[in-house]
Amino acid sequence: MGLLSAWFMAGIAAVAAPILFHMIRRTPSGRVPFSTLMFLDSSPPRMNKRSRIDHWPLLLLRTLALCLLALAFARPFLRAVETNVVDTAPERQIAVLLDRSASMQRMDLWDQAKLVVIDTFAAATDADQMALYAFDNRTDAIMTFQEWKELEPATRREVLLERVEKITPTWGSTNLGQALIVAADDIESLEMEGDDTSDKRPTSTVLLVSDVQQGSAIEALQNYEWPDTVELSVQEVQTNSSTNAGLELMAQSDADANLVRVRVSNAADSNAEEFTIQWTDADGKVLKQPKPVYVAQSRSRIVSFEPPTGVGSSKIMLAGDMHDFDNTLYLDQMRKTELSVLYVGTEDEDDPESLRFYLARAFPQTAARNVTVLATEQNGVQVPMDNTVSLVVIAGQLEADRLNELRKYLEAGGTALFVAQSAAGAGSIAPLLTDDQDFEVAEAKVRDYVLMEQIDFEHPVFAPFADAQFADFTRINFWKHRSLPKSALADARVLARFDDGDPAFVEKTIGLGRMFVLATGWQPSDSQLALSTKFVPLMNNILEQGNNTATILPRMNIGDELNLQPFRESGSNQLAITMPDGTTAELAKDATVFDGTTQPGVYQLTMGARLARFAVNVDPHETDTSVMALEQLESLGVTMDRDNDDPADVAAASLRERQLKIQELEKQQKLWRWLVIAAIAVLLLETWLAGRMASRQPVVQSAPAQGGTT
Repeated sequence: MGLLSAWFMAGIAAVAAPILFHMIRRTPSGRVPFSTLMFLDSSPPRMNKRSRIDHWPLLLLRTLALCLLALAFARPFLRAVETNVVDTAPERQIAVLLDRSASMQRMDLWDQAKLVVIDTFAAATDADQMALYAFDNRTDAIMTFQEWKELEPATRREVLLERVEKITPTWGSTNLGQALIVAADDIESLEMEGDDTSDKRPTSTVLLVSDVQQGSAIEALQNYEWPDTVELSVQEVQTNSSTNAGLELMAQSDADANLVRVRVSNAADSNAEEFTIQWTDADGKVLKQPKPVYVAQSRSRIVSFEPPTGVGSSKIMLAGDMHDFDNTLYLDQMRKTELSVLYVGTEDEDDPESLRFYLARAFPQTAARNVTVLATEQNGVQVPMDNTVSLVVIAGQLEADRLNELRKYLEAGGTALFVAQSAAGAGSIAPLLTDDQDFEVAEAKVRDYVLMEQIDFEHPVFAPFADAQFADFTRINFWKHRSLPKSALADARVLARFDDGDPAFVEKTIGLGRMFVLATGWQPSDSQLALSTKFVPLMNNILEQGNNTATILPRMNIGDELNLQPFRESGSNQLAITMPDGTTAELAKDATVFDGTTQPGVYQLTMGARLARFAVNVDPHETDTSVMALEQLESLGVTMDRDNDDPADVAAASLRERQLKIQELEKQQKLWRWLVIAAIAVLLLETWLAGRMASRQPVVQSAPAQGGTT
């Protein structure tokens, strides 16, 4: 049973009137004349404890008539018939995607987005299936379809509000393509779990609540087949001001390592074109004179700076932009790292047939570091092997005192490379490699040449060559090499072998340090290694393994992962990262990547005595805040909801449609007519009964008073 106009039922309160009329009678049922009271004014009787109802049947009939009329005006209908006659509105499946990327920090965009999400879920019916996802460079499920289904309808709104309040805009980029794929896949999985025997399919919609910026990444949709049953509805949030510009650090040129180049980009919908750039230290103190820069709409311009001297971590800031989420560019240590390589040998640096000749030219000056190759002696004094030396290269026999010095250097965490130019020279390092007293190095028998193979590309020294275009070492001929005894390889790691089976490159851990052994020389008399394109990167990779050097890692964007494997390979088991806000995160011993780059700023990786700094900035794509054309999504196969109705409006329309169907059902049943007829019948019965009771009542005639008339 249902009522189309339930508020008419309030008319039932009118049944109180007949009861009051019966309880309050203005005249008695009979008249008794009394001569002494005939000249007094009469007054109606009032209710008291002795008031009573004389005619119950009449009262019941009159109240029943009023109830029937009130029920008739309320327009009743039967819901049992509704399920057979009226088609109920189909359920909806809505996956809401809430953009929480860095660009959503502008103005009141985030408040707008939260209101849209809350209104959408508030308008959901019990039959709807809802889910909420928040995304930036990754997508997280805030409320899944399963959680929505398991929650009681009365508590869904409260739980949702609690979870939405915990979400805040991040510094991440906008990976819109991946977010759409996650939402569409979840809806498709939900449809597959549904009842396939039903003739009706629920309406499936992905609702995107975002600023829909042009800088969003949508490339993931290129290899994705969008489900035919899912439509994308876009609810765009906007700002009153569209001015936005941002900064991007360009790669430094080794030819001009003293200049820092910055790209200033201006959005296509920006209404400002004049900006100012200033260089500050980590505390915000201005270090350079501010530089004005003009950038037109949808254009970019590269500005060059000469960095201030003696400055570590610093910032470049942009002024003149109304949205400052991308106006700060963090820089790691700008000073060059000074590294030294100690060469232990007797060759002349200018002799093209020597190892030292090629080693001195293997470390070019870069924007990040300057490498100096030191001879065994400087001004007649032996250069000590201590923590000021990043790499020791041994190319000849070592005396006992020098060997002991090398052992202490390695045990303290140093890195050394021994080049076996001869069998006799290789024998001098036997105490470092093995306890075998019969250690003997032999000259290998080579017919023409041998090649290097079985290379361990997982090791940091060879990892940069792992790509197929760089992995070919078969073009390098080795004319001579030395055969190391098996006793030297018992606990060593063979990184490469010659095609005759002999080890070519070996790594041996000694204390906290490591020693590499190359079983051949790179000079032309031994091989073509020094003349190949592999030599310079190979030597630099070995240099970077030094545990006592400060390393500056490549600059990264928010959300990028730092590969920890090279540091694990270097023997650093205890790793810790200091975040820009000063907190320190201890990394698990089995961690291979660090994915906690959630804050812009300079991070510091601590690996025992070794430090690595890297700057993390907002993705420059976030600067392009102009609105994306939805045709770009359609071109990638996304089915758009061209009506683009707000789900809250859709829910309201669904309720209106249901109300119209109920009205149609009520018109078909017309139960109100039968109620009116029943009310008329009751009133006729009441009239007849009242007349009958009146005719039965005796008439009392009063006697005339003295001096009066009857």
